[in-house]
Amino acid sequence: MAESKKTLINPSTLALIMAIIVGLYALPKFIDSRINSAINDEEFVRKIASHVRPYIIFDTNETILVDGGAMQYLQGSPKIRFADKDLEGDFQIIVTPKDYLSQAPLIESLCTCEFIDSSQRGKGLEWIYYNNSG
Repeated sequence: MAESKKTLINPSTLALIMAIIVGLYALPKFIDSRINSAINDEEFVRKIASHVRPYIIFDTNETILVDGGAMQYLQGSPKIRFADKDLEGDFQIIVTPKDYLSQAPLIESLCTCEFIDSSQRGKGLEWIYYNNSG
């Protein structure tokens, strides 16, 4: 009489269990690598930043130097009006958004010598910012 060996676990069941364990270990690593590649992608970061904190950089000629996503919310480039023709002294910046904004958009000067004193609503959707250096 030949003795047959009995195994506790069928080999195909053992292979299935091993595949599940390996899958459970590998899946989080795969997901982490996909997330890391996405957040390190410059285009993805730029897209997120344009929605989280959009900005533009413009000069006194009303030229847009950098659009960090803010132009999608504005009707055109901000208008700058100087009190005198020498482009010095008091000035106004007029920003016209496409939609109603309950709060004035934040304007900061890249030059430490200029600053915005106040802002108020203009015609329609306009916001007018004042610099009174005198």
